[in-house]
Amino acid sequence: MLTLPGAAPLLSGPMLSATLIVRDEAPRLRRCLDSIRHFVDEIVVVDTGSVDETPDIAASYGARVLRSPWRDDFSFHRKEALDAATGRWAFVIDGDEELEQGWSLRSTVAQLDAAGGADSVVVQVQAVGDRGPSEEFHAIRAFRREVGRYKYPVHNQLIGPEKPALSKARVRSYYVGTLADKVDRSLPLLRRMLDEDPQSAHAAFFLCKTLWASGRMGECIEAGGRAAELVGSAPGYASLWVWLFYAAMAVDGPVAAERWLAEGLERHPWYPELLHTRIVADLLRWNASMSDPVRYAFASQVSSRFVRNLPQVARLLGVPLEFTASAEPEMEMTSTADEGARG
Repeated sequence: MLTLPGAAPLLSGPMLSATLIVRDEAPRLRRCLDSIRHFVDEIVVVDTGSVDETPDIAASYGARVLRSPWRDDFSFHRKEALDAATGRWAFVIDGDEELEQGWSLRSTVAQLDAAGGADSVVVQVQAVGDRGPSEEFHAIRAFRREVGRYKYPVHNQLIGPEKPALSKARVRSYYVGTLADKVDRSLPLLRRMLDEDPQSAHAAFFLCKTLWASGRMGECIEAGGRAAELVGSAPGYASLWVWLFYAAMAVDGPVAAERWLAEGLERHPWYPELLHTRIVADLLRWNASMSDPVRYAFASQVSSRFVRNLPQVARLLGVPLEFTASAEPEMEMTSTADEGARG
């Protein structure tokens, strides 16, 4: 192989393969493929039983389409797609997702491919549901193909990569109109996993999350209590106590919710979402206190302005609070310290 002095070796063959597993994604697939077509060297699609135009749409974009009957196991089909790819790197995306700033992903992978070192690339993932954006997180979506593999039949997890690099790329996951279908598909698989392995922290954790996402708060609390016993203080499971806080708030009220929050903060004192939830809990207390405005009769002007501005602050923070207007006390809002200073 010919190389220039001081240059990285010239590597032959495809660098980046996009791998998808799909079924009945015709209404969404074009958006996905349009977002990646200029940034990958090949597209590999495993179709698990579509009855719509999904395979034809994929083929029209030059994708290699493999038909594989659904096996109730996402990791199995992920492996099929990875094995069929020929790129040195794999980029994993679903048919209801789209890639933003693909140039950033491409350039990051190209640099790593030439220089060695890092074996994977982290991107931001934003979930968009029926009510708009619901959560954001970072995840490895591109990796050296010979390094990465997936495990677990549902909510599959990538294993193998150990040296990630960060990209500015973002993947949007659209669950608009599909959340109920995803829940109906995931719940039986998760419950089967727990039946087969009652000590599976992975299955217990995602069972709680799926029940929470579907609004089954009572079941979420029951599953979450079981999960809390299994996951310990592993950092990857910290969000469990955020779901339990909101589920308990809906079912049992603030006292029970505070207990879950305290437990979560004890295990994960610096987890940002739990700290944000602590702020929400404090705002809820303020909200309850506002029903008795006389309580602030001797508050400082700064405090009284904060109370009056609380609804606006909550809206800016995106905190879902409802405020009930109440009469202002018929007295000047000054503090006893202010009165003493006036002498």
